[in-house]
Amino acid sequence: MPTNELDDRRAFLASLCTPGGPLTIDAPHAINDRRYVRRIDGEPIPSRARLRRHGRILADWRSSHAQVRRDRVSILPNGSAGMPTW
Repeated sequence: MPTNELDDRRAFLASLCTPGGPLTIDAPHAINDRRYVRRIDGEPIPSRARLRRHGRILADWRSSHAQVRRDRVSILPNGSAGMPTW
């Protein structure tokens, strides 16, 4: 897939995941079944069953896509720019 097409898809999916977007856990059409999501202080928290299912989906995908590179590392900074985080 060309890089520009991949970037366009990534940007589109990111836009769907913004607060209030259609891919968020609290979207109007999202499944809010208590078996999969519970609320603590109003915040949606995935249940253990949902986390296990998600883990199985990822494991299945990873096992069927063995050629995907896994030797890369990301550094995820936190805090204000230029400020130490310790």
